[in-house]
Amino acid sequence: MKHQKHQENAVSDETSNPSAEPWIFDFEKWWPYDTYPTMHHNQSEAFKLIRSVLRKEGVGKTILELPTGSGKTVIGIVYLLTLHHKMQEGEIPTAPLFYIVPNKALVKQVCEMFPDITFGVYGRNEYDCLYYQPKETFTADQIPCLVLPCKHRVNQDDGTTQESGAEPCPYYLVKYKAKQLTQKARIIVCTASFYLFTQLIHEWPLPGGLVIDETDELAEIFRRALSTKVSDWHLSQCVTMMRQSGMDGEADLMQKFYDAVVRIVGVKSPQKPTLLKKHEISELLEVVPQFDTRKLKRRINALIKDGKIDAENSREVLNQLTVVANDLKRYAVSLAYALPEGDRRALNYLYAYYEGPDDLPGKKKVRCVINICNWYMPPLIRRILSPRTLAYTATIGEYSDFAYDTGIEGSFYTMNSDFPVENSRIFMPDDVANLAVKSVKPGDKDRMMRLIAKSAREFADQGHRSLVVVISNEERSRFLEIVEEYSLKMLTYGNGVSAREAIARFQAGEGEVFVGTAANCSHGLNFDKQTAPVIFFLRPGYPVQGDPLADFEEERMGNKRWGVWTWRVMRQLLQVRGRNIRSPEDLGVIFLMSGQFKRFAGKAIPGWLIKAYISGKKFRACVSEAKKLLKKS
Repeated sequence: MKHQKHQENAVSDETSNPSAEPWIFDFEKWWPYDTYPTMHHNQSEAFKLIRSVLRKEGVGKTILELPTGSGKTVIGIVYLLTLHHKMQEGEIPTAPLFYIVPNKALVKQVCEMFPDITFGVYGRNEYDCLYYQPKETFTADQIPCLVLPCKHRVNQDDGTTQESGAEPCPYYLVKYKAKQLTQKARIIVCTASFYLFTQLIHEWPLPGGLVIDETDELAEIFRRALSTKVSDWHLSQCVTMMRQSGMDGEADLMQKFYDAVVRIVGVKSPQKPTLLKKHEISELLEVVPQFDTRKLKRRINALIKDGKIDAENSREVLNQLTVVANDLKRYAVSLAYALPEGDRRALNYLYAYYEGPDDLPGKKKVRCVINICNWYMPPLIRRILSPRTLAYTATIGEYSDFAYDTGIEGSFYTMNSDFPVENSRIFMPDDVANLAVKSVKPGDKDRMMRLIAKSAREFADQGHRSLVVVISNEERSRFLEIVEEYSLKMLTYGNGVSAREAIARFQAGEGEVFVGTAANCSHGLNFDKQTAPVIFFLRPGYPVQGDPLADFEEERMGNKRWGVWTWRVMRQLLQVRGRNIRSPEDLGVIFLMSGQFKRFAGKAIPGWLIKAYISGKKFRACVSEAKKLLKKS
């Protein structure tokens, strides 16, 4: 396995006799010169590197760390298009081609860039269900699809509907169409989560080519997608529905599982997420119901047809029942891997959340919740990679940490940026407070927030808008309170406004300052063309003591956890920093507002960018330098 940190040393020039090589990949032949007349240096170098990986056997995995503005998307699309033509020529087996991204916004963006050769597919929540129309409209994820006698369901083999002449289900129709694209010059674009489930349920063959955009996020995306929760309320509703369906034996098994959940969670401290102990996980594992879920679905389907179950009034309960029934096998597997075995440490973890006694004021339906969290992703990720995988992002950082997190191993190369370094500044003032839990003093965080608000006011007076990035929603709310003193036109999400909508409004020019969490503002956002040339990053997102994930990782990794946590915050810093420098013409600065950053900022910044890193100055001196730089705009 290669591990190269500089692209200029990563691969030698093409051999003088390339025709002698068994595998020739002519990426340049399929470059879209009509849309992109010039192939930039990093793009050309990327193809040389990929070609060197594939040359010997026609298969291989290439991991690229490509700086912002390298034109990653075009590289990936041309890579897949070249593989398509190899399939057409019979040189490699015909199979689907996938381009996967972290979120739906990027699916849309990629498809808009290449409308003639891509086909976007989304998850259930983007498609309306026709079964309940015209009375009500729900999205496909809100309905018990698999137990409904639905005339709109589309057969995935021939594209026909359950009832001849019926309007086809939008979700199943899109999936069917995507599966027919293998013979056409079409690339399937979807989220990483969607791709994961196509492979887990063996609904699609392993792709002949796979591009993973923002690959450093892959493991965390899969963790979120595979993690699930079980509540007392939903289990009790499932038990009731099963008894109504005449499946008393299965209901008895589900009741035992419900009893165990309530017994384990009900003794925890109220409203405090608590990591489950080994014996509690073992107790749950012993009572996870195991029965024929297909029989259950057939039984409910028949009862709905006969009118003995009202699919309209029972929609929510039926939906929950189908979700639980489908997940039972996964529950058992996840719980088993949450227990150590021999030399193998726990790969998953569970935590409980207890709302409190049911006689409390404002009683809620859900009182006891167990969250089942899948943590160790490498074996799963390796299993669903294509033999020809291209993975890239701007922020891989230390390759060994990336490989440990994702399991993706192959030829790794880092490239330099051709953006002018003098257009960027990364300020690490020496007089900001240290906001680490063990170092922060009373009032320090508010003081830093006021410093941010005051400076954002100064920049706004000069026509420069700011992005303020915090870690928690509590910090976001507090900043909104503080900023009222400075008469800034603020924009954020909440109160019915989604993060996506609020960000789009800010990108369109509304407001002087946008505040959001790193979870919403560190990836996939473009604040180019001086949309927000100033960024304030309050503090790094280290895990909080008492958080179940932090407790699990401390228990599993011991002191080694600090290396993993530092790798994560180093990537986070680079991700946030990259929001406002998207082209060679952009000018942008970022202020690091906690002394915590001093520990790792210098190491996190790649060599080509290190001249932009300014430390050892007072905050006011940094503001003055930033104003001077931004005058160029």
